[in-house]
Amino acid sequence: MRNFGCTPDTEIWCSAGFYKTIQQLMDKKEAFITDSFMEDDNAFITNVAHITPRVDETTELLEIIYGGKLGLDSKIATIKCTPNQKFLTCYENNDTLHYSNDTFIWKEAKDLKPGIRLVAEDANIEVKEVKRITVPKTKVYSVTTTKDHSFSVRLGVIVRGE
Repeated sequence: MRNFGCTPDTEIWCSAGFYKTIQQLMDKKEAFITDSFMEDDNAFITNVAHITPRVDETTELLEIIYGGKLGLDSKIATIKCTPNQKFLTCYENNDTLHYSNDTFIWKEAKDLKPGIRLVAEDANIEVKEVKRITVPKTKVYSVTTTKDHSFSVRLGVIVRGE
């Protein structure tokens, strides 16, 4: 098992058209349908996913605060995850977003910095702040998908699953 995961309050996109928290999906104890981002085709595909509790518990997490880049789109979201959780990022050149295979890069949460562009349904999403937080021992969860191994969290941001 890879060494990353998210907290139970992480909201995951379900293909039925809404977000549910990891805790809500765990309570159902069944697979769910999510969308994965295929980097090679720059497209979303439908995937079957399962929530997998991590074997260990952690006390050190990162809180990633991200949201709209423009003043008109000021949506802000937060995700708490392990430092090794991977986010799909992209290069930006002269305010033009380039979508090609060499512009997408998986970055671990610990390597994210304010201003980094996150691949999302809304192209204006960027990292606002990264905070190191210490919590009482808490379980984190991984999402396992059948095909592409990525899934979408709040505001359509793409993170790596298993």
